Amino acid sequence: MSASYKIPRLFIRGLLLLVSSVSLIGCSHERPTESGFINNYKDLKKTASESERIYKIQNLAPPVYQSVIIDPVVVMADAKSPEEFKAYRELSDVLTVNLKKEFSKSYKIVDNSSSYTMRVRTAITNVSAANPYVNIPTVFLTGFRFANGGAGIETEVIDSISQQRLVAMTWADKASFWRPDQIFQSFTYYAQAENLMKVFAERIVRVVAEDTQI
Repeated sequence: MSASYKIPRLFIRGLLLLVSSVSLIGCSHERPTESGFINNYKDLKKTASESERIYKIQNLAPPVYQSVIIDPVVVMADAKSPEEFKAYRELSDVLTVNLKKEFSKSYKIVDNSSSYTMRVRTAITNVSAANPYVNIPTVFLTGFRFANGGAGIETEVIDSISQQRLVAMTWADKASFWRPDQIFQSFTYYAQAENLMKVFAERIVRVVAEDTQI
């Protein structure tokens, strides 16, 4: 077999391997965690998304509950260095701000327990940093980034007086492999995880405020 024939075959094999790798990475998801932050995980149900499990009682949409207390988000993800610890704390602050912003669109944000008031307690249970040393060259060579960041979050919504559980959710996701607007986020360690804080805040408010059952 001539060398001129072998080279195209090797190229084609390499191209097929790249395409299959891209497909696998593009479909990958972070798995929801069970860190112990939520009191009971058995009642949480799978949804159409692989990245979340949810429990919800009926009749949560306004005006049944009119206000909400947002507890500061805690970090349960293990930090392996002072730099990671600082980054995780910054992510928790970002998530707290986004939860207040999104809940304020449907509920009044308050500080004290009262009737018809919910309390939202949330923990960041996992953080996956992006790898800019992989992503920067692969973006310029292939147009794709292979080492995306992700995050895992757990939250519980309770009645502020009775402590009855209203909603519980464990959620995890990874930055989109395909979206071009997220390319530059992959050039730093935690920008993609920070973006997921906003995505989660929007999702949990939809679960709580919309008059739908899980």
